[in-house]
Amino acid sequence: MKSELCRLAEIQIGYQAKGSIQDDPNGTHLIVQSRDCPEDGQIRWDELCRIVPQREAERYVLRDGDVLFLAKGGRRTAAAVRSPQPHTMAVSTFYIIRVGHEDVLLPEYLAWYLNNGAREYLAMEAKLGTTIPFVSLRALADLELDLPPTGTQQHIAALDALLRKERRLTSELLERRTRLVTMLSKRAMTESEG
Repeated sequence: MKSELCRLAEIQIGYQAKGSIQDDPNGTHLIVQSRDCPEDGQIRWDELCRIVPQREAERYVLRDGDVLFLAKGGRRTAAAVRSPQPHTMAVSTFYIIRVGHEDVLLPEYLAWYLNNGAREYLAMEAKLGTTIPFVSLRALADLELDLPPTGTQQHIAALDALLRKERRLTSELLERRTRLVTMLSKRAMTESEG
């Protein structure tokens, strides 16, 4: 089965801040910026800035089951949102996709599809603005999704989660191995001098 994304979800631009975002320890809201959503699609919830919104912010507050799609800039990343902290928003470099029919489209599958199956389409649809490429809301809304049964979507999402976990663990292992080799090398140098 196939369907356009706009038939299954509501898409809106994220919160548009006036000026650059500065962390405010007394802020009432948390905000996801592009740096908080690396290419692995895992939002770094513990690194979010706090802000005091300059205007009505309720419509930008993330809900369980939303999908964030990084539409502006040089890379395209999507992340499913599960159990966000209260009063968490995303900046306007993201589109907030609110899946309306989880019985037809799972957020984790949609994030996987945007990161993998739709990568070429989204790359072709990226508009070159004055300086920053972006995917238009219309291009994203018109994206035709392949929709297998939800059981298959669950399996795909689970495999993707395992792959992301493996990549993270492999990266951590490589980092630890590098530190170990550096430490042993320094120790060998010190011992050879003495």
